[in-house]
This record gives sequence, structure tokens and C-alpha cells, in this order.
Amino acid sequence: MSVFVSDFKPGDGTWTVTHDDAFGGSHEGSIAPTSVSFTAKVDGGNDYRAMVITCPVCGAVSTHPMGGGAQPFRVQEMFIRQLIRLGCPCGQMPAGRTPLLAIAHARQHVNALEFVGRWQLASMVP
Repeated sequence: MSVFVSDFKPGDGTWTVTHDDAFGGSHEGSIAPTSVSFTAKVDGGNDYRAMVITCPVCGAVSTHPMGGGAQPFRVQEMFIRQLIRLGCPCGQMPAGRTPLLAIAHARQHVNALEFVGRWQLASMVP
């Protein structure tokens, strides 16, 4: 799994990141959501299909697909939180939309990219 968000801490707005396969053993640290970014397209723009997380302890980097990979609920929630904050790089959903609109938007992308039924997040806790 590598580097992933293991907790969205609502109290202080930071996220706990766990690096579970780190050399020397698993570790974790906190990040600001602003440090998680969409992957870059060849033309320099942002690609909505994946996000990059950097371990705050050792600098290791993991890329997660919008469908969620091995941890769909956490990764899909991370995407929704970022889509609400940033909007979607596809240009069809501006920032500041509701969680349910962001979920519907992301689900359409995942259905097209992976398969219908891959999306597992029905709602999220704010």
C-alpha cells in the first residue's frame, strides 16, 4: 500500500499519513490537505485520474487512482475532499460544490475509467 491517508482529522484540519512499507518499519505523520496534489499531465495541467501523497517523515511518494486502489474508501474520500476544495481538473466541476455533487462527479469518472460498481463511497462524514 505504501503511503496513504489513514485519518482525516476534523479537529485541526490535518490528515494522518501512514507509510506502511517503509524501510525500517511503518511510520506516520501529519500533512495539510494542500500537500496532496493531482498528478501532472504531459502538457503541465492536472490530471483528475490520480493523486500523489508524500510521506512527511521520509519523503516517499505514492500515487493513488481515483477508484481507490487497495483502499477504496479512504482514497475515494481523499478525492472527494480535494474535489470540493479544488474543483475537478477535468473542468466540469468547480470548487466549493457539495459532497454529494462531488461524489456523483467522481463516480462518473471512476465508472468510465475502471468499471461500474468500483465506486464504493456512498456518502462521507464532513
